[in-house]
Amino acid sequence: MREVSGGSPGGDSGSTDGQAVAVGMQIRQRRESRGITLRALARDCDMSPAHLSKLERGLSRPSLDILTRLVQKLELYDLNLFAEAPPATEGGGA
Repeated sequence: MREVSGGSPGGDSGSTDGQAVAVGMQIRQRRESRGITLRALARDCDMSPAHLSKLERGLSRPSLDILTRLVQKLELYDLNLFAEAPPATEGGGA
């Protein structure tokens, strides 16, 4: 399988940022709404399930090539690349 590390100059650093999280959330939501497993989508997009999982969690940024494959496979033509994830809440509750 062919994998390309994150699209940012720092590569796959394991840190999150708002845009990567927001894009990943959109990919996961579309995948789940279509009933596609993570393994099946990763296979269809020629990437490892671990890499796709990192993309969905915002821990890695997709290359343009991988992003194109994901958009085509999921028909995610309304993907918002400039969205910011909502801020995480401290303490996990009210």
